[in-house]
Amino acid sequence: MRTAVGIVLVAALAATAPGARAATTQIGAVDEVVAATAPSAITQGGFAAQIGEAEGTYAVPAGFDRVTAWSHSAGSVPGTLTFKVLRPTGAPQEFLVVGSDTRTVSARSVQTFPVSIPVRPGDRLGLSSEEVALAFETFVPADRIGFFGADPPLGTTARTDGEPFGEFKLDVAATLASDPGPPGATDPGPPDESGPPAYPSPPVVSRLRVVPRRVRAGGRPPSVVLRADVAGRVRFALRRLPNKGRARPRGRFARRVSAGPNRFRLKRTRALAPGTYRLEATPVASGLTGRTVRARFRIKRR
Repeated sequence: MRTAVGIVLVAALAATAPGARAATTQIGAVDEVVAATAPSAITQGGFAAQIGEAEGTYAVPAGFDRVTAWSHSAGSVPGTLTFKVLRPTGAPQEFLVVGSDTRTVSARSVQTFPVSIPVRPGDRLGLSSEEVALAFETFVPADRIGFFGADPPLGTTARTDGEPFGEFKLDVAATLASDPGPPGATDPGPPDESGPPAYPSPPVVSRLRVVPRRVRAGGRPPSVVLRADVAGRVRFALRRLPNKGRARPRGRFARRVSAGPNRFRLKRTRALAPGTYRLEATPVASGLTGRTVRARFRIKRR
């Protein structure tokens, strides 16, 4: 199914290539989407903006003023996915949401959705979803994604949290046109400064535990238990602890959490070798990043 849809998408892109009646171009992960490349499962769910890229561009170039379609190459999990157009405000990592389009995507397929969203040169692409995988892992540090603590609605201004994540590209491609679009289309105008206030203090995660603290290699995954003072996202880092020296990273992921107690299975332990590990949890909410908390656990031989 991926191959067939990929061929259809290539034909659609060719029909709107530069030289047609209306000048058009494509930005974003065009090659990956056309090839029906599957996104990385570790990027499942989040609210993200492409901050930088090593090749190509996720930014609207000069001479184009409208997004006419966007495409996504879905992974194994279907769900609701929102395409975002984000306008840099000039402040570090701050964006105004000037375009938004929400669709339901099917698993393991490339889908293209027609839209009519006014844009300006420099506007950048973003994606938001609670369940769909969002990005390709490129292993190129210059490919950087910034995550918002909460999904910023259309017309609001928000900043991404902390340092951008390197080595990832958002799984989205957009078709741009230079025509004025349908009658009545208007520019979203200046930033709306009347959005909800940020939390007065950074979010807090406490009582982080891995239960049980000793598990067998390849066996039933342990549970992660924590308490959050507000609803938001928690970014996790998994590190193996050596006998001496620095801890070595073994993976990163993020999850939505509700205010109060939270519990989920740490399925990533199935692929880990015996040893001592540390799970690090950093909460983010409403543009604020909280203190990182840590919990140790051990994987035993079978």
